[in-house]
Amino acid sequence: MALTSLRKILEKVVVRSVGSIPAGVLRKVTNARILIPYYHVVSERELSHVRHLYKYKNERMFREDLDFLGRKYAPITLRDLLDSLYRERKLPKNAMLLTFDDGFREMHDVVAPILLEKGIPATFFVNTDFLDNREMCYLNKASVLVDVLEKIDDPGLSEKILRLLPPDGSRDADVIVRLLAIPYEKRDALDEIAGVLRVDFAAYLEHHRPYLASGQIKEMIDRGFTFGAHSLDHPVYSALPEKEQVRQTLESLGELKRRFSISYGAFAFPRHDRNVARLFFDEIFKGGADVTFGSEGFLDDGVPRHFQRVNLERTLMPADYIIAKKHAQKIRFTIAGKANIRRA
Repeated sequence: MALTSLRKILEKVVVRSVGSIPAGVLRKVTNARILIPYYHVVSERELSHVRHLYKYKNERMFREDLDFLGRKYAPITLRDLLDSLYRERKLPKNAMLLTFDDGFREMHDVVAPILLEKGIPATFFVNTDFLDNREMCYLNKASVLVDVLEKIDDPGLSEKILRLLPPDGSRDADVIVRLLAIPYEKRDALDEIAGVLRVDFAAYLEHHRPYLASGQIKEMIDRGFTFGAHSLDHPVYSALPEKEQVRQTLESLGELKRRFSISYGAFAFPRHDRNVARLFFDEIFKGGADVTFGSEGFLDDGVPRHFQRVNLERTLMPADYIIAKKHAQKIRFTIAGKANIRRA
């Protein structure tokens, strides 16, 4: 039997049986050092600036996830992780570091109270350009524009917007698909389209206050939560020159340290860390970063002090199901010889 066919058979077996394998056994099989889940937002409301980008859980779903995580894992703090890296202190064998990205205000209003109630620590990664709602992420702008466009029945307007969209080689005539696909480097087009739709992003920021304010972050730090950088304005790192990758990282880390008297340097990649070279990590670790995080589940990464995380909201399935599937993915990738992230 060909090796490729054997791998496919083994992958199917793993996917079908993974739900019945105890979590402890899965951790040993996949060599998962630590579970680092991440979310973006938890809300009962439909958030115009998020709802067209990805799914997010409501409070009931989030609480159920936390109940499972609290039963099966030992929650640790970012400081515990740093102590394990720099002071050789051992972590629990089932350690879990809970994290959240993008710095939405729901972290203060919804998430923090629930975590305090359940006694679970967490680390929050924020984009420093959006602190105090000074600016708006291009992805959130796109979601707001789609929300407005869906309420307008005007084919002529859709055609006008299609003409304003930057060329991307796509033949897709769906204006919403094209709008949501506008990349970071062509984000200025979103402001031009906003003018056509009469959307005022500054007014949206003032009225909705989608991001955390400095006072809210200080309050959360006083309550024991930790914060890290998520870049200045949420680019895809693989699309940036290495010098800009380093600048985005160190400047955002520096602002957090200065503004909130933070003594450590934690950074989580926006979107993903694919195709980011090893030299980047060398530069930022020399420049003030202590630990970094990606988003590739349980895949192995050869960069010391860099950890991959598991997204617990993308499918809206319960945490136990998502974690089991991520273990299965690791096993499948191992079978296929693709479990190690290779960096130039």
